[in-house]
Amino acid sequence: MHNGSTDESILITSAQQGDSSAYDALYARYKAFICKIARSYFITGGADTADLIQEGTIGFCKAVADFSPERNNSFPSYAAVCIHNRIKDALRSAIRSANPSLAASVPITDDATNEERLALSIGYADDPVTSYIRGESDENFFRKAESALSSRQFAVLKLYLDGFSYAEIGKELSLDAKAVDNALAAAKVKLKKLYKAAT
Repeated sequence: MHNGSTDESILITSAQQGDSSAYDALYARYKAFICKIARSYFITGGADTADLIQEGTIGFCKAVADFSPERNNSFPSYAAVCIHNRIKDALRSAIRSANPSLAASVPITDDATNEERLALSIGYADDPVTSYIRGESDENFFRKAESALSSRQFAVLKLYLDGFSYAEIGKELSLDAKAVDNALAAAKVKLKKLYKAAT
């Protein structure tokens, strides 16, 4: 990901003027960033993050359209805020409409870049699970998670949170897709118990 380079500034300006190829180039650079932010919201019901990635992409599109170097500190920081805000809005709407997959989502880790940390500091005070996790350092949280999970579950969880797809996790750990899904689902159940035991 590029941080305010001249090349990136030119792409942003061109995209704001309607150049779709410039937007596509920006999106290609930030796609993994969007996915990582989306995956920082833990889907406790076992669903994948496709809906959240879609919402995050909408937030990224808004960031490209609205970014101004005069008003905003840096594009990565601004994009992270827009992506998080769009996802949080979607989660609030899901809760209101009782959408089970999105309503079950909670952010589970503050393991983020500086840009993401800025966004993660906004608006989570009303979520007790998040408050608990954010009270832990990254090291403490993952040490507790590692002690609560099997070695396979922990390895799958870490890769998932780093933005790897099920297929990529399977290739990295020599597992089939079903084994990856089972490990992640079991990890989610255990992490919910870990939270409940600490509160």
